[in-house]
Amino acid sequence: MRSKLIHFCYLLLASCASRDVMPVGERPNVQILNGGVEWSVRRTISPKMLYPKSEFDKGQEGWVLVRGDISKQGDTSNLKVIDFSPNAAFSSAAINYLRGSKFEPYKQKGEIMPLKNYYFLIIFELGERYPSYKG
Repeated sequence: MRSKLIHFCYLLLASCASRDVMPVGERPNVQILNGGVEWSVRRTISPKMLYPKSEFDKGQEGWVLVRGDISKQGDTSNLKVIDFSPNAAFSSAAINYLRGSKFEPYKQKGEIMPLKNYYFLIIFELGERYPSYKG
C-alpha cells in the first residue's frame, strides 16, 4: 500500500536580489520516511551536480525525492524517483548525482550494514550568484 501525504503548498518569494525565483512545493520529511534511522547520510564522494539549464534560465528551484539502496561499501543502487516539485526537469540531475556519490557505511551496533529503500532529498536552490545543492 502506497500512501502519499505530501501536500503542495506554494510559497511566495517576495524578493530576490538578482532574479525572480519561482516557488516550489513543500519538501517531504526524509527523517520520517526513513523510519527514524538515526544516521545522517554523509557523502565521502560528491560529484558535481548540474543544474538543468532550462530551469536555471527560468529561475526555477526544485527538489527531487529519490529512494534507493546504499551498499556496505557506500555505493548507491536501485535508485528511483518517488516525487518531485515543481516538475520532473530536476529528476535526471538528481539521479546522476546520486549514482556518482559515495556514502559512509551505515553501522548498527558496530556492524556495517547495507541500507535498503533509503530516501534521499536532493534540493536545487538558486543562490545570489551560483546554484547550490543540498541533499
